[in-house]
Amino acid sequence: MNFEELNRPLFDVFGQRNPQLIKPQGYKATPFPLALFPAAAFQAVAADLRLILAAQSRMLAHLLTLHSREHILELFNVPVQVRDLVDWSLLEKGGRLIGRADVLLSEDGQYQLCELNIGPAIEGPQLHEFCSRFLETRGVQLSGFEHGQSPYVDLARLIQRLCKEQRRSRVVLLDLEAYDHWAGASAYQPLLRHVRQACADLEVVLIKEHQYQAQWLSAEEGARTLVYRLFLEEEIVDGGDLVRRICCSGALLLNTFENYVSSCKSWFSLFHEPALRAVLDDEQRAAIDRRIPMTVRVSAQNLEGLLLRRQELVFKPCNSTGGKGVILGEEATDELIRACIGPSHSEWIAQATIRQRSYALPQAFWNQPVEQFVVFGLYYINQQMSGLYLRCNGRSRAVNVLSGGMPGWALPITDQEHQRLLAQLKTQEPEPCPLAQ
Repeated sequence: MNFEELNRPLFDVFGQRNPQLIKPQGYKATPFPLALFPAAAFQAVAADLRLILAAQSRMLAHLLTLHSREHILELFNVPVQVRDLVDWSLLEKGGRLIGRADVLLSEDGQYQLCELNIGPAIEGPQLHEFCSRFLETRGVQLSGFEHGQSPYVDLARLIQRLCKEQRRSRVVLLDLEAYDHWAGASAYQPLLRHVRQACADLEVVLIKEHQYQAQWLSAEEGARTLVYRLFLEEEIVDGGDLVRRICCSGALLLNTFENYVSSCKSWFSLFHEPALRAVLDDEQRAAIDRRIPMTVRVSAQNLEGLLLRRQELVFKPCNSTGGKGVILGEEATDELIRACIGPSHSEWIAQATIRQRSYALPQAFWNQPVEQFVVFGLYYINQQMSGLYLRCNGRSRAVNVLSGGMPGWALPITDQEHQRLLAQLKTQEPEPCPLAQ
């Protein structure tokens, strides 16, 4: 079954029993508790994503034989203030990749990747927690599904393995005081719980940057500490001073800022460069051709030509995250695009528009669906693919939180599991839902 066929009967069941969606206390938006995604499509996209990430690693290794590290930092627009915090060994050897690939479903039923958001600041899996609690009130356990596991389980296992290998006895989940989480102050409590379960014999804390204890910065304490940062470079307010002191103490910072190389959107143009494709194998090239839309890097020389066909293109800053700064050519003017790009041509890409179809999805009430565009975020943590963050928007094809995108969780589900889920929901009397508390 496809996305629409899976979800229509699910929404009908919820609409008959609990028509209104619930906004939990502290949330800035009403989450979409549950959508269903075809398990076969999830597995196919996940398999291709593994091939594409392997292709990226092979291409980068080749680029490092051709260019200096300074050139690589320039090529991928790595912010100057964190260039000394790039771990070149991870870039050269691969490993410990943590991120989310954004997936769009086209009008002809094809799943394509439009962004690789690599970095440790992943809030999306908290929607898995919301989904799990939502289903529990209806007598259904998310853990009973093949793909029902939270991405935070994979992340907690990675942290536990690294602590064991490097004999670290303290885990610090480091957040920023200035960051305003859309899910409120408890945004990372699910991550804290999963890490504590996986690292039951270790000290595990979730703190803001001003709570980082001075004694942890000593060489003795740094050697026993793993720090997981929950923020991006653009959110740092001290110029990276605390991060540097943490690294200098000998603590393992997971990860440093090499993600600005691996998540730069210029990769989407490099994936189509003949000279770089020559270092790939046939499977990797085929995965790229199936999933990566044609993309070019903007330059002063090609901008005017790109504007002539802007109706077919999406313009994106190379190092934006979560859809920030994206300009749909069909919704913009030449003047707006020129003004946004300014003199920074090489910091932008132009990507072929993926023609999405809209779907009738609940917005405030299960029984009152609204036509909306959807983007799925497929999480990958150290080669493990786990779950899909969902965002939907009825106003624009540029689906992101800034444009009013509604967040939620999409469960990859087989046809057999789908039948079982609907049967359970129809027979169970829902308990009073605690999610607004």
